Amino acid sequence: MKKCKICSKDFTPFSTIQNTCSRECEKEKKARKNERKNQLGKRVSDEVKKVKKIAKISKTNTYFDSKGNKYTKAQVESKIRAAKEEVLQKQIDEYGYNFCTDCYYEWMDGNDKINVNECKPIDCSHTISVKEAQEMRQVELAWCTNNIVPRGRKCHQIRDGLDLGMKSKK
Repeated sequence: MKKCKICSKDFTPFSTIQNTCSRECEKEKKARKNERKNQLGKRVSDEVKKVKKIAKISKTNTYFDSKGNKYTKAQVESKIRAAKEEVLQKQIDEYGYNFCTDCYYEWMDGNDKINVNECKPIDCSHTISVKEAQEMRQVELAWCTNNIVPRGRKCHQIRDGLDLGMKSKK
């Protein structure tokens, strides 16, 4: 005699592996097993969702481009440095020297009061910021030469919306 795993009745099994007394108890056993699988699957699924959410929120030193390729912070910075050098060199090759493009375009539009050579030092400014590119998972914009513009420090700060009056003088 064996006890049924479902209803706890005593029964005589037909085989050594039989654990239930009837077809109804066998169906109930399978239903409970499926319920445990579903609960386990749901818990695993919830854990995976938590991990994915943490990965999205996490400020790791890896970034992705639009194709899903992964880059470390060091790789991104290296590529940005090379792109900035390329932009500045291209301007030197074309005009013979570096200047603020914002002042240049304003001068070209007819403002004769602008001295293109006064806006120094020259910075390389991103049209779409590196932070935005990283958050959009399009980190390749950070080193795209079409996204980098030579600007004088003052014009760069104005473009980035920095409060020039609050800057401490060193």
